[in-house]
Amino acid sequence: ATAEVVFVCLRGAAKSVTCTGPSGATIRCRYSSATFNMPASFGQVWDWNIETGAIAFTDQIDEMLGLPRGGFPRGIEGWLERIHRDDHDTTMEALSRAILDGEPFSCEYRLRHGDGSWVVVSDQGVLLTNRSGRATNMIGAMRDVTRERAAQAVRREADELRRVLFGLPSPAMQVDEGGAYLDAD
Repeated sequence: ATAEVVFVCLRGAAKSVTCTGPSGATIRCRYSSATFNMPASFGQVWDWNIETGAIAFTDQIDEMLGLPRGGFPRGIEGWLERIHRDDHDTTMEALSRAILDGEPFSCEYRLRHGDGSWVVVSDQGVLLTNRSGRATNMIGAMRDVTRERAAQAVRREADELRRVLFGLPSPAMQVDEGGAYLDAD
């Protein structure tokens, strides 16, 4: 689902985040004097308070992971617990680079779905700092790319099969009426 995300920033105002229901998301962040609109094709957006560890997610995170509303932990520890163990180090390295070097956070990793399966997500965020330059928050957006990655894997396998079959010096193949390969030399 595509959500229109609006960040409203007012210099000197207290920090706050507002998340609306599953039909769309609006986040209001008060960090700087800039105001901008960002249309995003992300399933959900988030705001991580680095000092407290609290993460404000839109309700789409629960839907994406097959959880009841509010079922996804709203803290850094809960998020880390749901990351696939094989993706944990890479994700933490990307997060560390973002915080220590000020780079944008960009990572693809798997999160555990409520049914025990894994959802591949593309996650991006930017670091926000206070006036003294200390990182206070990171805001970002994530989307489910599971189907895209599965389709890419099928295309790679088909391309490899085609390369092998048609790379033979004198390919002889039997194909049924539906176009499926029955036998190949």
